[in-house]
Amino acid sequence: MEQASSGVNAYIQSDAPLMPRKLMAARADLAERAAATAKRKGMTLYAYLNEVLESALMLDEQQPSTSAKERGTIQAATHLARTLGMVLAPSDLWKKSSITPAEEEDWAQLGLSAGTYLSGVDHGAELLGELLKLMSWNATMYAFAVDANGVRLEAMGKDISDNQARFIATLADHAMRALGYRLLQRSHSRGIVTMRFERQGSP
Repeated sequence: MEQASSGVNAYIQSDAPLMPRKLMAARADLAERAAATAKRKGMTLYAYLNEVLESALMLDEQQPSTSAKERGTIQAATHLARTLGMVLAPSDLWKKSSITPAEEEDWAQLGLSAGTYLSGVDHGAELLGELLKLMSWNATMYAFAVDANGVRLEAMGKDISDNQARFIATLADHAMRALGYRLLQRSHSRGIVTMRFERQGSP
């Protein structure tokens, strides 16, 4: 592993039982983060890195066409969905179910909960974008762009139902409010969702 700091090196050297090992290089900042995480979990760095590598390799073998970074992002978005109480459902339910005013209010509250939770997370808006991407699984084009001026959301695909588009737009609208953004444009119908937001307080 690339030398990072004496603290990380000492933690590496204090690792436990001798067995066949290989020297591996990593960026210094990643080495620091790995050492801190291992310590927080009560693990040696050796045990923690082997656990991470084993998990990453297993996923890579199962999903060889997906990058490790993309898999990590999907996992984070899935964890967020579970935290919010969302569950998997057959795709036909999205197409067949109708949305009542009361149900739309439920999605609005879910959006507010998501935004409130993400307001305390680094890159919360980007993680919300990944959650919305999961909800737009059947889109042939999906974009969630964050810049200094605001956020743009676009999801398009002939299989996106009117109700699905409304679910996505309602959750996004209220989550972004909780994250400190103001809605500038909202358009959704069968096959398309387009929304634009700006940071509250922007000129």
